[in-house]
Amino acid sequence: MINSMIYRVMVFTAVLALGIVSIQSIDAREVLKFNADWSFARFGAMPDGPQKPEPQGLYEASFDDSNWRKLNLPHDWAIEGPFRADLPNRTGTLPYEGIGWYRKTFTVPASDAGKRFYVDFDGAMSRCRVWLNDQYVGEWPYGYASFRLELTKHLKIGGKNVIAVRLENKPEASRWYPGGGIYRNVR
Repeated sequence: MINSMIYRVMVFTAVLALGIVSIQSIDAREVLKFNADWSFARFGAMPDGPQKPEPQGLYEASFDDSNWRKLNLPHDWAIEGPFRADLPNRTGTLPYEGIGWYRKTFTVPASDAGKRFYVDFDGAMSRCRVWLNDQYVGEWPYGYASFRLELTKHLKIGGKNVIAVRLENKPEASRWYPGGGIYRNVR
């Protein structure tokens, strides 16, 4: 009876210790803000009405985005206007249609080797596609929902990385003002 009781206490202690180790490994997760220092350019339907052709290769790390607008997220290209009487009133007569590209260069320290990396978008309107270092990572078609993509296998640990994000708002994409761009935080 006593041996059985000691055995049960030992098993309980081992299970409890494993649970604590598991909880500690979950707590080791690090979440970093990823909102600063993006480059942005807009193509397709422009705010004042004309069309601007979308160049090829905007996802390539070697693409020169030095003349693109520099900004921090969140960013809504549509709210920048201008208001246009020829646009639907239900969307606030704001120019939400078009294609937006966002790019960011960043480094991952060599000390982070062996870790897994994700990017979390709280909101990107809409038809979001993401590349990292010339490699297609994934997409999320819905503009009103957050999503996560894993970056680990495409990262250059200890080196320069370039993430490129393409968004496209099509005509009649919404019954109300949909906004445009990466309009919420990124981590």
